[in-house]
Amino acid sequence: MTRLGLSHVPLLLVPLLLCACPGSDVVVVETTAATGTSAGGSESETSAGDGDGDGDGDGDGDGDPATGDGDGDPATGDGDGDMSGDGDGEPGELCGNGIVDPGEECDVGEETAFCDGDCSYSVCGDGWWNMVSEECDDGNAADDDGCVGSCEAAVCGDQHVYVGVEDCDDGDDDDTDDCKNDCTAPSCGDGVVWDGNEECDDQNDIDTDACLNNCTSASCGDGVLWEGVELCDDGNLDDNDACPGSCAPAVCGDGYVLANDEQCDDGNDVDTDACKSDCTDAVCGDGIVWQGVEDCDDQNGDNSDACVAGCEAASCGDGFLHQGVETCDDGNSDNTDACPGSCEPATCGDGYIQLGVEDCDDGNDIDDDFCANDCTTTGNGLVFFGDFTGGEDGEAYCGDWQLFRQQLQQVQNFSFVSISGSNDPQGVSCNGPAADTICQALADGQEVSGVACDGRTWNVGTCGAGIELNAQGNGDCACTDPGYTVRPCINNNNPNWGGVNGLTCNAPSQTIEVVCG
Repeated sequence: MTRLGLSHVPLLLVPLLLCACPGSDVVVVETTAATGTSAGGSESETSAGDGDGDGDGDGDGDGDPATGDGDGDPATGDGDGDMSGDGDGEPGELCGNGIVDPGEECDVGEETAFCDGDCSYSVCGDGWWNMVSEECDDGNAADDDGCVGSCEAAVCGDQHVYVGVEDCDDGDDDDTDDCKNDCTAPSCGDGVVWDGNEECDDQNDIDTDACLNNCTSASCGDGVLWEGVELCDDGNLDDNDACPGSCAPAVCGDGYVLANDEQCDDGNDVDTDACKSDCTDAVCGDGIVWQGVEDCDDQNGDNSDACVAGCEAASCGDGFLHQGVETCDDGNSDNTDACPGSCEPATCGDGYIQLGVEDCDDGNDIDDDFCANDCTTTGNGLVFFGDFTGGEDGEAYCGDWQLFRQQLQQVQNFSFVSISGSNDPQGVSCNGPAADTICQALADGQEVSGVACDGRTWNVGTCGAGIELNAQGNGDCACTDPGYTVRPCINNNNPNWGGVNGLTCNAPSQTIEVVCG
């Protein structure tokens, strides 16, 4: 271990040391023995080992090689470096006299920051605890005992782990890292949350509070019942068992389907949706009307009442005879068979033409119109008539046009069609099978085009919001001049209702007549 030289001594103390150091030019006053010698003569002791320091090899510490102990005091031979001759390493009787005697490195009369109490220079690690300049001195360089670094007493936070006393020492004040502020290793239950390793630490062994004994936060599914928060905890997040992800016992209406117990669970008490309030699936026949799916649900299999198979409301054409309401129901909407859309047996005058039985059926008891009361044709046609005003729309006659088309549906066969009016009383006409095609298309609102008949080309189609009939062969919604066009339902505020033998768009005021017979 390196010892400090004079260069390490404070400058204020250097003069004192210089005047006391051996080997300097200092006048030494010698005293004579009792027996005495001549003045100015050189005296020598006659008895050895008396420790008188006269340099005659008698054990007085003058470096005489006779003793061979190597401590610089040849007389004692004890090897401890002091002149006491006792070999205990403690300072000799002269240490502390303020004079640097042989065997001493320093002596200022008391222990100072640079001079130990054994009259050696104060050096950290020399094993002498200088109580002025050192907190400790254990004579070693180890930093894991009670005396560390530059002879400082070991304390928590000095970055040296005191073996047997400290678990760790990281020298910082972060209590949440791998070494706490009291130099103990972090552990679950110490009351300090270990960053990155613990979620919580409440310093207790209660496993049913917000912080489990393994220092993880309590949560549903951890297998531990959190007192005051959870009613159950089976250690899983299976929402289909007796303790679902809510950690409350499974019940109907909690939104979780309990396996082998519930068919469904939509979390509400609405009884008319797909999952009823008893957690069973809605089905036809359960007595509860499934909103948006079922018309009715009378919880029986009777198809003759108001609620038939499929939980549909009984209606004409459903194929089930509604007792007390219908007299027939053939399961279709065909109005030309024996059981028309009224679900009453077909009869002349019911407004439905029974194919193969009636020629026509206009649903009235007028015998001299187009259809006689025995449902045979009289030869008179069905007529549409409108008195149109130029510059105005034809909405005033749109209803008559639609009624005319409905009346056409009551006739089975037609043999002629004509368009005429005040601008051409004779008008244009078509006879024969082509007339039936045109009138039937007009009745049903079906588009037919390019029907050639009696030198003209006829068309039925859609224009705007209604059905158009024309006899000039250039398609629908055309502005023809001269032309023969009828379209009273084209649109509100649209004056292009047609025309006869002239303009068909924005035509002047005139009457128009259409006949199917």
